[in-house]
Amino acid sequence: MTAGMTVSGHAALALTGIFGPGGIIFFPGRQERTSTVVLAAVLLVVGVIRRRPLHGLLATLAWIAGFEAAWQFTIFHFAGRPMGWPIPGSIAVVAAVSLIVGVEWRWLAVAAALWVVWMLSGFHYNVPQDPHIDWWAEFLNETAKTAWGLAYLWPLWRQRPQPLWVALPRPIAWTVLTMAVGFLAVQLGS
Repeated sequence: MTAGMTVSGHAALALTGIFGPGGIIFFPGRQERTSTVVLAAVLLVVGVIRRRPLHGLLATLAWIAGFEAAWQFTIFHFAGRPMGWPIPGSIAVVAAVSLIVGVEWRWLAVAAALWVVWMLSGFHYNVPQDPHIDWWAEFLNETAKTAWGLAYLWPLWRQRPQPLWVALPRPIAWTVLTMAVGFLAVQLGS
């Protein structure tokens, strides 16, 4: 330890310097946040543990597509930044997957409340290239994203395996899901 530096000081130094300006906030060498990669892995692993790997994959897809679409939409309105994420395709995937996997609406309400606080505080965000870390913005970003992810993790972990869309015949349910994911894939590719 450096003389005079506290343990929390060393922790802050480690978080902000080991892997570049973004510390361990960003996955080394990538734009993605480490927490995004970790929560995606947790959703996938829980799907496997609960013997519903497809549900885990779909929950991960819906979480990432929904959060990114909301982020792109918000930053477009706050900063006029062009949208780099397909909003309609994301909405289609989120709607289709939410009906299959399920969503804990209370966690979404927490995410929405955090999102509103984030917007009211200016909707600041950090990028790997910026040496300055706005910790309040990072806290709001991370907690909103985590609450959003928990909205999918909660039903994935707690519920017994359910048939795909009880009200729809299986072939129709799979067709709707395939169309939604295909729509997002086409939009991502264009």
